[in-house]
Amino acid sequence: MTIAALRYTFSDYTIPHLPPLKTWKEYSYHIQESSMRSAVNAETKINGFLTGGTLSNQVWVDLKGVYGLSDSRLSINTLGHNFISYCATAPTNFAKEAWLYRAQKNSIDTEIRFKFNRRLRNLHTLLSFIPHSLVHRVFDNSLESNKMLAFSEHLIQYPLALKKFFELPWADIVSLTNRTDTQFEQLITVLTPTERNLDPFLRRVKTFNREPERRLVFVASMLIAPTLDRIDHLGSSPLILHYPYNRFFIDQDLIRYLNHIGPYMVH
Repeated sequence: MTIAALRYTFSDYTIPHLPPLKTWKEYSYHIQESSMRSAVNAETKINGFLTGGTLSNQVWVDLKGVYGLSDSRLSINTLGHNFISYCATAPTNFAKEAWLYRAQKNSIDTEIRFKFNRRLRNLHTLLSFIPHSLVHRVFDNSLESNKMLAFSEHLIQYPLALKKFFELPWADIVSLTNRTDTQFEQLITVLTPTERNLDPFLRRVKTFNREPERRLVFVASMLIAPTLDRIDHLGSSPLILHYPYNRFFIDQDLIRYLNHIGPYMVH
């Protein structure tokens, strides 16, 4: 059934003429395309450098281009230093990542803000295709939902396929996405010659890290960002679930994620 689900997903495209995959930075909505995988690892790298260590050229590229924490090689910028200062007292790893996303969103640096807004637009594209029937499954932080998100984000540049993907029964979605690297290789072997343009897509998914919670962290950070901005400005905030996150979460979810960061005045 897995190959049938894959074929259905791309059935609105002429596969031999499928547009080529874009580079990571052009369509992914998270920061995991970096070799460091997370803001927590970025913290470790920066602290190591500030205490006399050295970083590879790729890490410097990631710090500048992905995280916005460096101006150039051998130069941690103001955002980077502020991030490290916050990490020293941050209550959770979630808080560190949420802080960095908000800092990117509110940055006065136009390049940082542009890259962040591109990710946010692509996240909203993904959310717009998730049907109401699946809203309680896609963000329940189960292994199946995390792998589904890891797969579906690669479909953002193929909106017709994204729509078809979410038309599949949940069991077929799980059978397609909840796969090991070896199983993705097996799926590649059953492609017909006319389906070979799906090979790069499947290899991108196969080699991409599908670590639990990585996608949910970004979504949850954006869920609570308007509330945190309002609290910073007014000292407290009404409990409001903003669109499109109000389609997927309830008030208790918002409070739960706020509690990962600290006590806040919400009403």
